Amino acid sequence: MFLDEPTTGLDPATRKSVWESVSQLRREGMTVFLTTHYMEEAAVADDIVILDSGRICAQGTPFELKERYARDKLRLYTSRELAVNGLSRESYGYSMELSRTIDALAVLDSVRGEIDGFEVINGTLDDVFLNATGKKLEAAEGRV
Repeated sequence: MFLDEPTTGLDPATRKSVWESVSQLRREGMTVFLTTHYMEEAAVADDIVILDSGRICAQGTPFELKERYARDKLRLYTSRELAVNGLSRESYGYSMELSRTIDALAVLDSVRGEIDGFEVINGTLDDVFLNATGKKLEAAEGRV
């Protein structure tokens, strides 16, 4: 089945219903080709192809694309001073951009007992699109 932006302009309830129907068809073995500008909709795909001006900029699973083009951020919540390379001081404690999500483990091991909490904020498919196409938010605002 080919779907060209099937949820554009739909209210949240109808949008959810459309995706439940598409998911059911996929479970029954149907292949679905989907075009969308909503990157969160693409997150459930088996394979994503990002096009820009008619050319393929990136292709892969959502995980592969995020690992290649998006960066996760590690936030460490503490009032203590930490001496770890790559950490930036923030009002709540510290933050660090991660090359790979798994890199958070080594940092967390090094600050064990020194922090009150942490969270990993995952990079998004929106980040993937912007980085894969080389587009910047300022450039997108100036385009018609």
